[in-house]
Amino acid sequence: MELAVLACEAEDIDRLEEAARMALELAIEFADTDLEVRALADSGYALVVQGRTAEGFARLDEAMAALSAGEVRNPATAGMSYCALLGACDRTGDVARAEEWTRVIAATLTEPLGGRPRALHTHCRLVYGSVLCAAGRWPEGEATLLEALGPEGSVIFAHRAEAAARLASLRVLQGQVREAAELLRPFEDRPSACEPLARVYLVTGQLDLAAAVARRGLEGADGDRLRVGVLRSILVEVELARDDVAAAAAHADELAELAELADSRLLRADAALAAGRVAAARLDPEAAIASFERARSHLHPDERPLLAAMVLLELAQVRTDVCDRGTAIDHARAAVEIFERLRAPLLVDRTEALLRSLGVRARSVARQPAAAVAGLSAREQQVLGLLREGLTNAEIGGRLFISAKTAEHHVGRVLAKLGVRSRAEAAAVAAAAAQTPHRP
Repeated sequence: MELAVLACEAEDIDRLEEAARMALELAIEFADTDLEVRALADSGYALVVQGRTAEGFARLDEAMAALSAGEVRNPATAGMSYCALLGACDRTGDVARAEEWTRVIAATLTEPLGGRPRALHTHCRLVYGSVLCAAGRWPEGEATLLEALGPEGSVIFAHRAEAAARLASLRVLQGQVREAAELLRPFEDRPSACEPLARVYLVTGQLDLAAAVARRGLEGADGDRLRVGVLRSILVEVELARDDVAAAAAHADELAELAELADSRLLRADAALAAGRVAAARLDPEAAIASFERARSHLHPDERPLLAAMVLLELAQVRTDVCDRGTAIDHARAAVEIFERLRAPLLVDRTEALLRSLGVRARSVARQPAAAVAGLSAREQQVLGLLREGLTNAEIGGRLFISAKTAEHHVGRVLAKLGVRSRAEAAAVAAAAAQTPHRP
């Protein structure tokens, strides 16, 4: 009864850990293997999101060993334990564990039952998709999240809200902010929507709303140090955008204190990045550089490419401020390569603007126009072809049997994905791509 709710859907993490501890004691006393595995998995998840990563994954691995050995008799118990396992991978971006455990889940549970239970299959897929996105594998992650939201996905409201929130986070990074807002609209009251919704407001300049939503998220995140860390990071960005350096510093200090209490390299990287941003705003480049370098030291190669590239971009900006042009160019070029590989157009634009200010010609789309066009959806490639013909939005809508407003939306997405600012530039990219075959 204490473990009636899925661990990854529990909002009170401290209460979850207490319940799992009680259940584990009972399971050991009465030699109940099923309950023991469920309690290990749930308590492991609770420890991970509290920032006690090593301790949490030790319990999750123990639960996984029992599941793999077929020691769990009840399929429902196995399914809920798998959810906790994958949920912990999602929160930490542990791709290797997620891939291994997803294979085991498929082989031992969902495939023999024909993809049933559908709710479990959907939850596993949406969590796995989120892990892939965190690891920089955006196309795979996007496809998996869309599957979770499709007609074959779960009809459970909480699962659809979670999938929408994860996909919205990706859409913001892809420059598709309007679509992100539409995805979140039915779920704005959900705790999982607070992070992506705050980012939508931040990107669109609605700073008061961004701060309000992030604070609301903090109110419901007691015990969940990883979620608190993400929301604090957003608040640092919001306050710096409002030129309130003192408020940003207060959030950065809270984040640093949180990171000190946790066994999480990613949380420490976020804290160091926030401290560096505050130091840069205070015009203290030496402290900023030291903080950004500290953030880099907490990241393993290819672990969180987006976060790594953001740190490089911040370093490039500070190096520019202290007239270290060579290092600034090197960092900015490394950052733009990652942003291009991820297809994050807004961040590509920001980095290339910095490179242009350093006298370096932008090269992302011009260098690989075919690759840029290949990154568009089939509909977007149709729109690009019509842009190349010089058609207006109304004319594009007529050709594709859609409204002019929908055509305008598609045109905006094409421009954002290609990293260009005008229809003429997009047409030029299309022409160049036609002459240069794309090799994946």
